Amino acid sequence: MGTYTWLQYKKYQVHEEIRLRIKAGVENRELNVFQFSKIETKSLLRWEHEKEFEYKGEMYDVVLSKEKGDSIIFFCLKDHKETSINQQIKLLVSIAIGQDQQQRENQKRLTWFSKSLYHALLFSWSLPHPNNHSKKGNTPYYSNYSSIHLPPPFPPPKML
Repeated sequence: MGTYTWLQYKKYQVHEEIRLRIKAGVENRELNVFQFSKIETKSLLRWEHEKEFEYKGEMYDVVLSKEKGDSIIFFCLKDHKETSINQQIKLLVSIAIGQDQQQRENQKRLTWFSKSLYHALLFSWSLPHPNNHSKKGNTPYYSNYSSIHLPPPFPPPKML
């Protein structure tokens, strides 16, 4: 979530940078020119707002637009930074919702590796019923821990 918020902030900074650049003036050689019918502007372009759209995965900021019959001509500045940020956001979202194939494969490998490191030991946490003592008078404590046999310390402790 923090990365997503940071990317959105960077996107805002890029918007401001482009807005100031357009305001200062852009040379004609830097502009991309597109001509679309009015119908195509709704189907081919994904609009961020009235002065910015995405076309074929690339972001463009509209510097000038002119209507010509049923077509519109856009003079645009290609926004490389925002395109890159949008790709990072799409990747981040696809990872978060589990659609990234590489991420799923990595998760499977990590799970398999983790399982290969540890062998599951089966044991029972059940305690014996207090009424089921042996006839020798052993206590529940004795029946639970009778299997623990520790060797005597070696060398034996010194007597003082």
